[in-house]
Amino acid sequence: MNLSEAMLQYATETQAVYLKAYLENGGSLRATARALGKNKESVRESLQRLEAKAGQQGQFEGHGFPLPKNFHMRNMTVHVDVENGKIKQAWYKPQLVNEHWEDYIEARMKDFVIPQVDPERPAESQGFYCPHLIPWINIGDAHFGLLADKGYTGEDFNLDLALEQLTTGVRVAIEESRPVQRMVLNDLGDFTHYENDAGVTNRSGNMLDTDGTYPDMVEMATLFWIWAIRKALTKAWYVDVIINQGNHSRINDWWMRHFLSTVFEKEPRVRVLDNRRVFIGYRMGNTLVMTHHRDKCPPDRQIDVMLKDYRKEFGETQFHYIYNGHVHHKSVSKERGSIIIESFNNMAPNDRHHHDEGYRSRQCVTRVDLDKRFGEVGRRVVPIQEVETLLGLESAWVSNVVEA
Repeated sequence: MNLSEAMLQYATETQAVYLKAYLENGGSLRATARALGKNKESVRESLQRLEAKAGQQGQFEGHGFPLPKNFHMRNMTVHVDVENGKIKQAWYKPQLVNEHWEDYIEARMKDFVIPQVDPERPAESQGFYCPHLIPWINIGDAHFGLLADKGYTGEDFNLDLALEQLTTGVRVAIEESRPVQRMVLNDLGDFTHYENDAGVTNRSGNMLDTDGTYPDMVEMATLFWIWAIRKALTKAWYVDVIINQGNHSRINDWWMRHFLSTVFEKEPRVRVLDNRRVFIGYRMGNTLVMTHHRDKCPPDRQIDVMLKDYRKEFGETQFHYIYNGHVHHKSVSKERGSIIIESFNNMAPNDRHHHDEGYRSRQCVTRVDLDKRFGEVGRRVVPIQEVETLLGLESAWVSNVVEA
């Protein structure tokens, strides 16, 4: 516990007695309980309640660290330089007070979710809209739940940054689109960084660098998708959602599809596509798209999959695209006849493992404008630098170059 005399202003009469005794006895619970003639656990619980109450007011005094409202300090780790007695590093782990959890969720929803679109006021009311144009908001591997430290990788990344940055990038891509009859939100897989409470890969058990808890990650991911779908409905009369299975997120992708289908069950303008298959086909007039995360099937075989699994649609269309995630960088890896295979950049930085192995790529969200008649007719790339500028942030990148 990290208690100080400043917390007396939040203490009950009993807590004030306990706190004074605790401070007089050098922060020893055992000595405090003995001096007061009380049970040690009773003293601990009373002081913990006081600490939580002070934390709710943003008055955590232990190291001058202001806590958000309704949080208390669960624990911390501090590394001290033995030679000069200064703190080298400190990890603070605040936790929401249980009775405020529902209020917190409601507040977060108000921050990130726009009001439900009125079905009586469709996108057509904004003026001319193009019935042939279908914008695809391609979200590369978002990796919600990934933790990166700029000291190791040059960039910070956590759940809060993931939600803030991706929301901003997607907002720009949607708002700059023309009003359309239909829009596609395409999650290319690995939207979440891990799929279990242990924070390890499900198949191999490899440890991952993770931020927050599994419930924290679920909250952020679901907040984003509810927001993104409602946002898309302000530009499109119909919105289709594709949640591709990723190797980091497969279990989460299955339940996310069912969750979103349930949330928007009574909204006829939203359709969440079945994702039980790892190859998802989508036809738009004279244009055919197949999506796949790419972890299970290399580009050459994906062409064969399209030609076989969608042979009827392929024969009836002229423009053919295969959209991938997984590799984190943009590449047009194959162009066989009319088929173009492309992987898309993601917004998240590398974790320490991939950074140390030398992986580097541009960070961005990409909107591809596909025409039912003519295939791709344009695109808008929203890079991380633009997102940081819009958010009023300095560049997250920290150079490790040593100058003479």
